[in-house]
Amino acid sequence: EYDSCLASCTMVFDYEDNLHASTTYYLKIYGYGNATYSLTVSKGGSEGSTSNPVELTLGTAHSGTVEGYYYGGQSYYKFTTSGADNYTLSMNNSASLDCSLYSDSGFTSYVSYSTNNCTANANLSKTFVGTNPATGLSATKTYYLKIEPQASSIAEASTTTYNITVAAEGN
Repeated sequence: EYDSCLASCTMVFDYEDNLHASTTYYLKIYGYGNATYSLTVSKGGSEGSTSNPVELTLGTAHSGTVEGYYYGGQSYYKFTTSGADNYTLSMNNSASLDCSLYSDSGFTSYVSYSTNNCTANANLSKTFVGTNPATGLSATKTYYLKIEPQASSIAEASTTTYNITVAAEGN
């Protein structure tokens, strides 16, 4: 990934995109003229991965974090339904986020996708109804949830902390 920085910048390299554990990576820094700089490399703040999503317990708040921007920072979760019902995702957070619900562990089969309306700043309440709102999501099935920032560039990258809860509506 390439990005240019003038006064300062933050670069986000997402594990799901390119980075692999126990591998050595090299950064090349170059510029024009003489410059003094400071470099810090740290683990990002997003949670889970497509191969190891964080398990959510129904009805229990989980303190979560997503860091980065749309193409380089997602948090991954999973939950198992207790019965056929509509399920509500509730989040208290400090930034707008997008969310996607999938029916498979490969995060490829959409059940629900929300861009720009999954959160509206302070709070979110998104109900997942599946293909039939009368019956809701399938009983005792594991669903997979991806949370991602709406920022569209590295320059807009940020860290968002939130409390996330998934609960059955009780239909």
